[in-house]
Amino acid sequence: MNTDEQRFRASGPAWLPGLTALAVLATAGACRSSATSAPARRADAASTVVEVAAAPPVAEAGPAEAVVETVPIAVIEPPEDKVPEGTDPWLAFADTPVTVTDTGGTKVAAEGDAVLPGSLLTLESWGQAELDLPDGSALRLDELLELFLRAVVVRGGLRQVELTVFDGNVRAIVAASSEPGSVFRVATPVGVVEAQAADFAVEVDGGTGATRVLVLGGSVLVQSGPEQREVAGAGSTPRALEIPAPGLLRDVDVAPAWLSRWAAWDERQADRFLNAYGIDIAKPEEPGSSAFSVESHPLWAAQIRQRRANITARAKALSDALAADGRPLPDEPRAKLAAARDVWSGATGNPHVAALEALRAGRADLWAARAGTRAERLRALGEAMTRLRQAYLESPPAP
Repeated sequence: MNTDEQRFRASGPAWLPGLTALAVLATAGACRSSATSAPARRADAASTVVEVAAAPPVAEAGPAEAVVETVPIAVIEPPEDKVPEGTDPWLAFADTPVTVTDTGGTKVAAEGDAVLPGSLLTLESWGQAELDLPDGSALRLDELLELFLRAVVVRGGLRQVELTVFDGNVRAIVAASSEPGSVFRVATPVGVVEAQAADFAVEVDGGTGATRVLVLGGSVLVQSGPEQREVAGAGSTPRALEIPAPGLLRDVDVAPAWLSRWAAWDERQADRFLNAYGIDIAKPEEPGSSAFSVESHPLWAAQIRQRRANITARAKALSDALAADGRPLPDEPRAKLAAARDVWSGATGNPHVAALEALRAGRADLWAARAGTRAERLRALGEAMTRLRQAYLESPPAP
């Protein structure tokens, strides 16, 4: 392993062992057969649900020496375009396996797979994923998460999206809907958050149910018992509210670490796409794949624009770091990206790393200790899974 690779790996947390390792993950994801590929018709999706053994928890990465050696960057082929033609919710990004349990059993879902209402999603340590919804909204899922997808119905301008977070962190980028009666609702053990057009995150303590709501843009209505409050945030002035127990709402200051979580999420997704698709950081407006084409996938235009904006912002930050360093630029896009990552990490010291480590201190142990609670909850959700899945499959197709 050369010096640059060692410095690169040492500069980041366990989920950034090096761009070559990210590329290997991307290649493996592209080659893995999908248990539930996003279909054009929900009937097809139902028929492809199969029962397999639950995936073992993803072990946390060890020190740099334990990282498996990677293949040369040059041999990596870009993933195929997995954006679906249908309207089912689907995994647009999955940096680690996502475990999905539904009426058909438990399976490991990958990028491009449909995830239908009546599904319970779990992400293990350092897991991250994005679930796109047909109303233009996107759910950004973070590690150590247990999320139940209850309803996703879109009829013209009318939508009904209902989720329950039992444990972990979810960020919802909610598309605007002015149609009366539209609902986008995220429930937790101690409260409910509703929005019509907003960017907000929900964090739930799986042991107590205590909930934190971070509003990054727009406004949300938070309710717990008889108490309710509207919380608005915009740009550089995010707002936060905590629900430590049912019926108790209190404003709290926004901790920088809470913002670091989602800044790091954005960086990780952008790095993954830049590397997997071989996108040149000097020309991020030319992604070179129909997976990033609004014209090719108009139904998912809002989410594609978000991903492209994320890629562009990250590419600029990395290009600026390279320009300031003054070193010669490699011509090959992935080599250029690796060099930029090396420079950027050295220049900034990865500002989000310490904050993320502090946030997750002890969480992995608590998550493991609550395995029995999750198993009991899964058994209790069986009837609801069947009912919600059936209601979704029997609903008329979206116009």
